[in-house]
Amino acid sequence: MAVLLQSLLVQWEVQKKTPIIEEKKFSSILKTLENGHLTLHILGTPIVKDKIDREGVARFLLESKNPEKDIASLNGEFCIYLWDNAKNSLKIFTDRFASYPVFWANTNSHFYASYNYMDLAETLKKLPEFKLLPERAFEFLQYRRLFNGHTHDNLSQCLAPGSCLTIEAGKAPILEKYWAPNYEKSIQSKKALIHKFSDLFEHSVKVRQDGDDVGIFLSGGHDSRTVAMYADKPATCFTLSFSDNLEVDVARKIAAASGHSHKFCQIEDGFFEKTHDLATNLGGAMYVNENSLFFPVHITPPPTANVLLHGHGLDYMYQGMYLNARAYHISGRQTYIRKFLPFPDDMVSYFMDRAPSKMKYEGLEKYLTNDFKDYISTTFSTLYDDAKALSDDPHDQWEYLILHQISQHHTFSNVLSKRACGEVRTPSFDNDLYDFYLSLPHTYRLHGDILRGAMYYKDRHIANTASANHGLPAGWGPYARTSWMITRKLLRHASMGRAFHVPGSDDRTWPDLDTHMRTNESYRNKALACLADKDFQDLISFIDWKKLKLDYEQVLREKYGGQFFTALFSYYSFFKKLYP
Repeated sequence: MAVLLQSLLVQWEVQKKTPIIEEKKFSSILKTLENGHLTLHILGTPIVKDKIDREGVARFLLESKNPEKDIASLNGEFCIYLWDNAKNSLKIFTDRFASYPVFWANTNSHFYASYNYMDLAETLKKLPEFKLLPERAFEFLQYRRLFNGHTHDNLSQCLAPGSCLTIEAGKAPILEKYWAPNYEKSIQSKKALIHKFSDLFEHSVKVRQDGDDVGIFLSGGHDSRTVAMYADKPATCFTLSFSDNLEVDVARKIAAASGHSHKFCQIEDGFFEKTHDLATNLGGAMYVNENSLFFPVHITPPPTANVLLHGHGLDYMYQGMYLNARAYHISGRQTYIRKFLPFPDDMVSYFMDRAPSKMKYEGLEKYLTNDFKDYISTTFSTLYDDAKALSDDPHDQWEYLILHQISQHHTFSNVLSKRACGEVRTPSFDNDLYDFYLSLPHTYRLHGDILRGAMYYKDRHIANTASANHGLPAGWGPYARTSWMITRKLLRHASMGRAFHVPGSDDRTWPDLDTHMRTNESYRNKALACLADKDFQDLISFIDWKKLKLDYEQVLREKYGGQFFTALFSYYSFFKKLYP
């Protein structure tokens, strides 16, 4: 079974009348319509009048006298290309999330754009001025992602969310924002906010569940179970894991309680090695390859459906997973009770040190000959200036630094790989829900109060079903979890058995990257091939390769050393695609 790697590549010699738009594997979610001198290509699942309607949206924009204004009324996930033959111009629109990324480049004579950065980089590589930037490679290895619309080369960039890009012959590109986040906070009570979230989320899921053969990616955690709970008609739930473990068992119970059928989809051993090339083609070192877990090849049965829903985004929006906060500790043990941390005056340096996606391997600095500190500082300073223009609250500014472009978030390749299984729709990527998230007081996000409350409001039984993350009821608050954590530890020691064990990595889907790198010899050898590649080392000259070659076995034994080599392998694979 072949994976359908999705792409859309636009190549336009600007002085000529017709751009070449090459469709690759998008089939039903790419709609093309013409109206006189206008041609519109719409990609994704746009929503108008509470209905996913690609043709209706296309006609609406083709007939609009001011598409730059009317685009703001659309909901859902999309990117739109509007070609005006009379003006010899092309307009590209992204949604509020840039959920269908647009990577673009404009030279003196040509314009290029693609949904897939690897496709664009391979096209641009033919140009004599193209080059990879080592500072971007450093940014990726340090933070496992890129920020502020960056790509790895000197010609291209990623189009910002809520934007309109206009390309016209003989003129410089014009980039306009038709939407910006509003961080004004709600003064409603927590109970009222729970009810409001429940109404908004139920509506979002209902709109996106339209169609036949609907599936839900269901884990044993919080987010996808909320989708399953709020789905208004039966669906097939798919749970991916390497074995029929606690994650699968919990998901099976949630599906049954929600009125859905369930399929356990077993991931083959060696999955990450077998799909590494696919992940490289999909991500192009914009993400660490191991976040691409959902390719249907090497999964039995493959998780495929006409329409697929999932819970991406609920964790960082409503569970506050990236808030500037830290858990309290009791007797050296981390609890579930968190507290906010104070922000220093120098937000940029603080973010450089504490960005949530930052590489956790503490020994990395020993192997660096250049840390590109000025470059990183300038990047984050630019973002911080944008954040300050939107809000005076440092919590909002912190959140903006992380989520200013959701499709560049380090876990977004999760969503991209799901699109290899069918038409994927993301309930959290809803305009009204996103506005609601932006308006939530930070105190209600610290312990996921709204999401937990919405679970209990909808179904107490499912809310009280254990989470595979910690083995405790998903709806429990931090104090109940912490109390039981202490009790469970005492009972475990008293019983001397596994009756009260804490779920480990084997109980969940995601592997520990350190263990994975150490125990999979073939995969590890491919990752370590960069230690003998002089061309690669000439580009990544900020690493002391002699020292790393001597110490790599020690690095792999150290905590998060596998995480470092996983990121390095992702970038190295991207490099070898361009320069085999």
